[in-house]
Amino acid sequence: MLLDKEGKTYVVDEVGTWIAFSNAVATLALGDGYVQPYGIVITVKNTPRQTLAGKTSLGKELAKALGKSIASRTIQLREWYTRLLLPTLPTPAFSKTIHLYDALTNYPMAAVVKVGRNMYILYHSARGGKFNVGFKRGLKFYKAIYQLGIKPRVKNGRIILTIRQLRELSSRGVLVKFFNELEKDAVREVKPASSPDLETLKKIMEEVAKKANIVVAVHCGREYTRIISPDKTTAVEILAMLKAAKIRATKPQKLKEIRIHERNTVEAIRKIMPQLFSHTVGFVLS
Repeated sequence: MLLDKEGKTYVVDEVGTWIAFSNAVATLALGDGYVQPYGIVITVKNTPRQTLAGKTSLGKELAKALGKSIASRTIQLREWYTRLLLPTLPTPAFSKTIHLYDALTNYPMAAVVKVGRNMYILYHSARGGKFNVGFKRGLKFYKAIYQLGIKPRVKNGRIILTIRQLRELSSRGVLVKFFNELEKDAVREVKPASSPDLETLKKIMEEVAKKANIVVAVHCGREYTRIISPDKTTAVEILAMLKAAKIRATKPQKLKEIRIHERNTVEAIRKIMPQLFSHTVGFVLS
């Protein structure tokens, strides 16, 4: 399976599989589905088909793959599956793709509410845009907001609030933050990538050049640096050396080479290459 379920935590085992799965589900949603502000639905054909496991249908197989049961001819994606679709980039040629991407990035998922000294996480339900928390866990929360004039529903042991009620709480001075807002704040706080100063980079590359060949290659019009080592052990040592110097680099799992894609670092390496590799056979520009 793509995901392992540990309690309520879903863990992605392999990024490559994650992206492939994301693209497959996104294709289904774009081809035979529709997007609402708080839900993504795939419409399927329920024509019966015979398999070795017995009689089934494409809809049932898809629902099983997505961990959902099928109702009539539609399958609604679970909240955490919608986050798996985020690697799918918008294609301007298809307005539906942009609509899907906007829905994903603006999907609230959950809300953090702080009442007094206590912090509560209210999970969002795709049906009706409501947020909920367990009654036992949120009893103090229930009493506090009731005193503020907010009257939530209680159903099946859950305290349920609408988005409007949460925004009303916010207007009354209660800290309310939706997860998609927290994600956007976190992205804004990420500092742009920076490369080490040229003198430090020169010393590092001199050491790397003693152990491996350095190649500047081009892929899809963009340059990147390949450090080709004689064996995987050396490649691991070089990768550790680069990371210690805070140089962003990756090592393909089955290859004995290191790759640097970060543009600032690649350009810095290009600046020092003429003087660093003027007598080195390993310098190749492709």
